[in-house]
Formats: sequence, structure tokens, C-alpha cells
Amino acid sequence: KTIFKIVLKPRSSNQYYLHLKSDGEVINAGITLRTTENLMQTIAFEQLIFGLFYGILLIAAIIYLFFFFAIRERSFLYYSLYVLFIGMLQFSLDGMFYQFITPQSGWLSLNSVILSACIANFFLGRYAQVFLKIDKYSPFIKYSFYTLYVLDLALFISLFVHPGALAYSYPLANVLGLLLLLLIIASVVVIYIKTQKIDRFFATGIFFLVAGFVVFILKNFSVLPVTFWTENGSKLGTGLEVIFLSLSMANLIRKLRNERESLQAIA
Repeated sequence: KTIFKIVLKPRSSNQYYLHLKSDGEVINAGITLRTTENLMQTIAFEQLIFGLFYGILLIAAIIYLFFFFAIRERSFLYYSLYVLFIGMLQFSLDGMFYQFITPQSGWLSLNSVILSACIANFFLGRYAQVFLKIDKYSPFIKYSFYTLYVLDLALFISLFVHPGALAYSYPLANVLGLLLLLLIIASVVVIYIKTQKIDRFFATGIFFLVAGFVVFILKNFSVLPVTFWTENGSKLGTGLEVIFLSLSMANLIRKLRNERESLQAIA
């Protein structure tokens, strides 16, 4: 947030002008006049919510990274890295990357949102692809994932080679993110049709991610009002998604343990 201190004398009026320029994102500047006490209360509430959000993501990333080293199952590594970079994406969107890591601004500060989005997109796709084992059920969806990775890589590299790429990167990153969600939903549907089975935790997690994404887009187009919850709709959706995907991964650990016990019994 950008905060300006305004001093108004009794029975006086002032005019203020704010010049806004977009680097590719939708400009939706909600301007609110607050007292000092109200600002402190708002910041305290946001710190509580953000602390819970980032705490959940950090714990999930660390725990499942440990599980990867213990079990050597690739989906744990992809999931851990996805959680790490989706957290970095939100960290950048909240302005904390600029505030705490690059206070002098610069290229990395300007591009941190898109760089994090590209990497998070890739690891979410790889996690879903490996976890769902979609390669066994649909070669078309399998190659669609790889096509999306190539486009994601092209967007990532363009930020390094072309100065004007940033202006087009935000809508392109949103389109690639939407296509990835559609591919994951298509994968779940295809697997259910062929096996009549569905991982409910995984499906619920993806549902919350899509719901958060939809709220975020509708807020950007002023269909929904700018409130704390709509402004942080993607954050709320991501947090619930990580919780349910973590439950899904815990379910996978149980299945792997049962399979190992069965093999030991046979041996």
C-alpha cells in the first residue's frame, strides 16, 4: 500500500491529484481516507490474516520437501516448490518483495510478480501431471501440458531479452494460468470418466484455486466491489487450495505406506 499523510485544518478544503501509470496490470485504485487509529486497526487485522497465510504456505513447503527427501516421490518436490513460488508471487503482489528485499527498486523488483508466476505455473503443472498420472490416461492432455510449459518458458525468457515484454506479460501470464487450470480440470474429468474414482481433496483444492482466481478477475473488472476479501480473493483461494492439496498429499503418503506394507507382507 502507498500511504499519504494528509493534514486538514478545521473548516478547510484541499484538492489532490494522483497520477497513476500501469506497467501492464489493471489499474483499480481504491482510495480510502482513514484516521490514524483506523489505519492501525486495519494493519493489525491484515498482519494477522497475512501471517496465517504465509505461515501455512511456509510450513507446507518445508514439510513436503522433507517428505521428498524421505520418500523420493517427485510429486512431493513439485508440490513443495509450487507452494514456495506461489507464496513468492503473493509476497510480490502484496508489495513485500519491494519493501523488504528490493527497497531500491530495479529490474528484479519490477519483474518479481511475473517471474514468480511463471515458475509457480510450471511447478503446479508438473505436480498435477505427476500426481494424477495423466500420462497413462490421455496422451493429448500430456502433450498439452508440455506445450504450456514451452509457452511459459518463452514468457519467462522474454523478460530477460526484451525490455518491452513486461507490458504484455501480465495478460499473457493470466491466460497461461487459466489454460493450466483448464488442463488440470480436464485431467480430473478424464480420470474420473475412465476410472470412476476421484481424489476429493485434490478436486476441492483446485476448486478453491479457481474460485479465488475468478473473484480476483471480477474485482479487476469492477464487477465485484473493492473490499479486503475481494482484494485478497486469490490469496484466500490459494490458502484453502494449499490446505486441501496438503490433505491430498497426506492421503498419498498413506497409500504409499499401505503399498509398502503389502509388498513386505508378500515378500
